[in-house]
Amino acid sequence: NKTQLATGANDDKVRIWNTDTNECRELVGHEGDVNSIAYSRDGITLVSASDDHTCRLWDVTNGTQLRIFRGATAEVCHVDFSPNDGTVFAAVGEDHTIRIWHTCTGSCIREIIGTSIAEDTRLDFNMLAYSPDGTILACDMYNSNNGVWRIGLLDV
Repeated sequence: NKTQLATGANDDKVRIWNTDTNECRELVGHEGDVNSIAYSRDGITLVSASDDHTCRLWDVTNGTQLRIFRGATAEVCHVDFSPNDGTVFAAVGEDHTIRIWHTCTGSCIREIIGTSIAEDTRLDFNMLAYSPDGTILACDMYNSNNGVWRIGLLDV
């Protein structure tokens, strides 16, 4: 959206800023720092990730919380919407698990556990991004043998 900017902060709130008027609307619901936010392709919904172990889906036109996504066992650090139709997003957190969620049903449609990716390599939680066509997720991985960080590409 060309007139909106969203931010998350360590006061448990998501803020929607109107870039024309500088007005700010607060979206309240998280019970921990908001670590990441992502707009859906249509710009109407936004997903947020928090230290409260949840992701939340918001309607940015009226500030309504639409759904809470639970399942993480630690802080959720990053979220990204699939570029396809805006009904799927991925989240990764400090439990070293990627969860792919369906926004309409609220169900977790896939879990990728960090230790199952490769021997001596674990999924980390510092980044997550879909490819432009939505078929690949990029994530960061850490090899405990040699201390090397690398980008992992996962087919989704």
